[in-house]
Parts: sequence; structure tokens; C-alpha cells
Amino acid sequence: MTADPPVPRPHHERCVVQLFSNFQFVNFDVHNYQFSPDQCPGPWEKVVFTADFNVTAGRQFDRTAVVNMGFVNLYFGTTPEPRRTLSPSWHVERDVTDYGALFTSAQTGHVILGNIVNSTYTGVISGSAALEFYPKHGNNERGNDHEDDRAHPADAVYPLKQVNSNGGINEPAFLHTPRISLQRHSPFLAISNRSTWT
Repeated sequence: MTADPPVPRPHHERCVVQLFSNFQFVNFDVHNYQFSPDQCPGPWEKVVFTADFNVTAGRQFDRTAVVNMGFVNLYFGTTPEPRRTLSPSWHVERDVTDYGALFTSAQTGHVILGNIVNSTYTGVISGSAALEFYPKHGNNERGNDHEDDRAHPADAVYPLKQVNSNGGINEPAFLHTPRISLQRHSPFLAISNRSTWT
């Protein structure tokens, strides 16, 4: 079953950067990964985030999953519950072309998928994720640059963070009351014509 149609993609060759492979989630540790743009330099016509997850057969609750890069959210979702003889696998994808400015520099990413594995809750969740970069190839069939055919992506992407009482960052953030806030301590630049806040 497909919940949503696949993200439409250009018909030319893609360049793929693997963000992480076969991470196993058996506790509440945050998994880190490193991203470098060197393998797939821009400019890009489209960028697609893809991820594949599975959970072993057994007993397990549904869990919340977060994948971010530089504290910018790439994916937020939940996992299905397995059964004694059912081991669900699922694929997710998202058009992240508007985040293009984020992918022009090296970044640290985090994968947050808290899970409990013991003699009662036996389902082990695993996952892998990648970014697909589709290079821009100049003019389209009408002779116009592709830039004219789509909204200009943001030239800056700013994450919103929630600072906790210890001075660290809550991941994910929780907004339980109107007094709780997300913050970004960064001056606005006059040269930044378009920005995205996540």
C-alpha cells in the first residue's frame, strides 16, 4: 500500500548521498551522521530525501521518528507496530529542494527514534536514508532556464531550536504550553532575499 504518490523526479541521472545505513534503534540514544556536499555539487533541479525502515516481527509499540540535518527537520513520522508473524517495512520520501541552501555545506545530522527492546518488547527497528540530487541542466525544451519554471528555493535555511534548562537543545522540541518557545539567535542579513524557517 502507498499512502502518498512518489515524489515526481526529473528524467536525468541522479547523484545519491547516503546519509546513514542500517542504523538499529534499540534504546533512546540519538544516532549521528555526517553530510558532505562534495560528492554531489550543485546547482540542483531537485533534491529528494528517501528513507527505508523496518521492524522485526514480535511485539513493539509504534515509535516517533525524526531525521534532521543541522537541526533542520527532514522527516517526522511514526513507525507501524509489528505482529508475532508480521515484520513491517516501509519507504518514505520528501521533496526537500527548498532546503537547497542547507546542502551546500557540511552538516551533522541526527536520527531520533527512541525504542525499548527487552524480553517483552522484542521488535528491533532499523533504517537507512539518502538524499537524491538531480543536477540542473541549463535550458529546458522551450529554451528557458529551469529557474524560470519553478519557485526559487530559499537562499538560507534557519532551524528553530528549543533550549532546555541545561543549555542544551531538546530534540525533538515539545510545546506543551503557550509559554514554551522555539528560538533562533541569528541576525537577518540584508542580502538574504528568501529564507526558510523549519
